[in-house]
Amino acid sequence: MARFSLCVITTALATFSLMSDGWAGNSPIVRDCSLGQSFDGIVVPPFASIDADTVTLSGSTLKLRNGVLSVLASQTELTLTASESVDPGDNAVNANHIDQLFATVSTPGQPTRSFFGTGESFVILGIPLQSTGNGQVYTITWHATFDSGFRPCPSSTGFVTPANNPTAVPFVVTVVPEGSQ
Repeated sequence: MARFSLCVITTALATFSLMSDGWAGNSPIVRDCSLGQSFDGIVVPPFASIDADTVTLSGSTLKLRNGVLSVLASQTELTLTASESVDPGDNAVNANHIDQLFATVSTPGQPTRSFFGTGESFVILGIPLQSTGNGQVYTITWHATFDSGFRPCPSSTGFVTPANNPTAVPFVVTVVPEGSQ
C-alpha cells in the first residue's frame, strides 16, 4: 500500500511540474482569463495553470507610478493584446484557436472610440491616445473570446468562469508630465 501511495504522489507531482505557470493574476497591466475556480480571489490548483489566457496592456512609457497606471504625455498609442496561454498546443498557429478582442477607450471631453480584431492564437489592437494634457484619464474597457469563441472573458456565465474576471476589470491610465518617475 505504501508503494502505491508513493507512486500516486510521484505521478501527481510529476504532472504538476510539467504544467506551465499560469499564475498571471490581475495586475495593473494583465488581466487573467485562465480556467478554474477561485476562493477569495485565489486560483486553486490544479486549475492554476489550465489555459491561462491573458489580456495585456503595454506601451513604451506605460508604468505603475505611485500606485497609478500612467503614461507620459508623449505616449500616442497603447497596445492591447489578447493571447492564448503558453500551454502546449494552445497557442500554436495550427491549433486553429481564433481569438477576438473588443475594446473601447473613453476620456472626458472626447468621443468614446471602439476597436475590434480577430486573430489566430492572439489579437493585437493599437489603442490611440489623443492626450490633451497632464492628468487626463483614459478608461479602456475590453472583452475577449478565446478558443474560437468558446470562452468569453470577462464572463460570469459559461462552461467555466474565468476565476479572476467574472466581470469587467477595465484599465485606467492617467497621463503624467514628461520626466515623471
